[in-house]
Amino acid sequence: ENLSTWGVNSVFFSGSIGFRSFLYLDVTGRNDWSSTLPEGNNSYFYPSASLSLVLSELGGLQDIDWLSFAKLRGNFAQVGNDARPYSVFTTYQQNTSWGDNALFSINDTKQNENLMPETTDEIEFGVEASFFQRRLSFDVAWYKRNTKDQIMPVLVSPTSGYNRLWVNGGEVENSGWEVSAFGTPVKTQNFSWDIGVNWFKNKNEVISLYGDVTNYLIYSAWDVSVTATVGEPYGVIKGTDFVYTDGKK
Repeated sequence: ENLSTWGVNSVFFSGSIGFRSFLYLDVTGRNDWSSTLPEGNNSYFYPSASLSLVLSELGGLQDIDWLSFAKLRGNFAQVGNDARPYSVFTTYQQNTSWGDNALFSINDTKQNENLMPETTDEIEFGVEASFFQRRLSFDVAWYKRNTKDQIMPVLVSPTSGYNRLWVNGGEVENSGWEVSAFGTPVKTQNFSWDIGVNWFKNKNEVISLYGDVTNYLIYSAWDVSVTATVGEPYGVIKGTDFVYTDGKK
């Protein structure tokens, strides 16, 4: 059993402004102070902003009978993240005593007194619309999300006395499309039949790792490894194969 204790203090604000029922701006901001980061470097701020334009409220589109609603939107958001508890200072761990002798050991992962918070930035652009008294609707969005300064344990030489070291490093990018469509083919006073379908595609890529490292081992067993390699998706499974001559092993 393990017991971890840590604390995060936060302040948060949000605001919303609307202009003539067709232009809306929403903003938020948050600042965290985490006990799992080094003192003096444990504060991190992250904001978000969303701008929406309701096209169906514009003068030229209000009189279109078959258009029930239409909106364009653009969003930006940032999220901060702290480290795992006890990742900053190296301490002894108390083990089961050997008779009257107390036993202590050092964790095989070296802690880091210079850790910084990791951040995730995301942008999104989308359009949504409804037609024929909202009997038919769709929502299309494109997004790109980048996580930077990731807090991760990298392999080091065992001659240092450790197997891994906590560091800030690397960037992973996710981008893709999300499409949703909704319809109500049957609608009476007492009954309605709603149909919804969705489709999405996400591209994941490791942009960089710590320092000059180009391959990060996540897990390995039985000559198979799970890795994060620059230029490839995170979590690729790799193994070995036979050598072939004229199509034979």
